[in-house]
Amino acid sequence: MPPRRTGGTEKRETSRFTRNARTRSGSPERILGLRGYGRVLALGAHPDDIELGCGGSLILAGKAGAEVHAAVLSRCEDEVPETPGRRADEFLQASRITGAEAHVFDIPNRAFPEHRHRMMGILEQLQDEVRPDLVFIPFLEDPHQDHEMV
Repeated sequence: MPPRRTGGTEKRETSRFTRNARTRSGSPERILGLRGYGRVLALGAHPDDIELGCGGSLILAGKAGAEVHAAVLSRCEDEVPETPGRRADEFLQASRITGAEAHVFDIPNRAFPEHRHRMMGILEQLQDEVRPDLVFIPFLEDPHQDHEMV
């Protein structure tokens, strides 16, 4: 929030979340209910879906002691044909920032319905390897066909 001038001095306004976090004498990860999960998995269709959708929650889950994983099902190499791998590389960088172990798969972008069986195999593999206690998924009413398939 921008500073507010009061009588020649600047005061930084705090958000309601920050005030509540202080007054409840709990950390943000406790208030959001992220304590107690041993393994957290975030699923996304494309690179950038996870960090935009729940990146902050992944950071807090890691601070609360969880082992954090992030998996995207498409590399989206068709979106930047002159630099293949760019979107996946950006996802790997974002995963380092959020503290998540990254998993990148290569289902073709905008072709998820045709690869439903393969997607199920990937999800079963992640379930067996990660054994998550909490899973973040795309918004259930997201109109994008790839997000809906995940």
